[in-house]
Amino acid sequence: MRALAEAFNRMSDEIHAKTVALEASRQRAQKALQDYLEVLGFVAHELKSPVNGALTQLNLIEGGYVGKARKASTGPWRPCAVPSTTGARSRRASPT
Repeated sequence: MRALAEAFNRMSDEIHAKTVALEASRQRAQKALQDYLEVLGFVAHELKSPVNGALTQLNLIEGGYVGKARKASTGPWRPCAVPSTTGARSRRASPT
């Protein structure tokens, strides 16, 4: 009977130690997730602002609200092969 009690106590101690280790791992994982989400939120905000500004400018250009640039454009926006520095209509990149 004594051997059974000792085996039970060892098993109970092992379970307790594993439970403590698991809880510590869970807390580290939770902290890592919080840190990740904080960084992700910051990066998303930092990217969203300039991208929204660029999209707004492209919509204005495509809509003909900015000078004569791209006024005759009928297709979707594509990156320019050669940026225009003279104010003349820039050329579209040819698909390859």
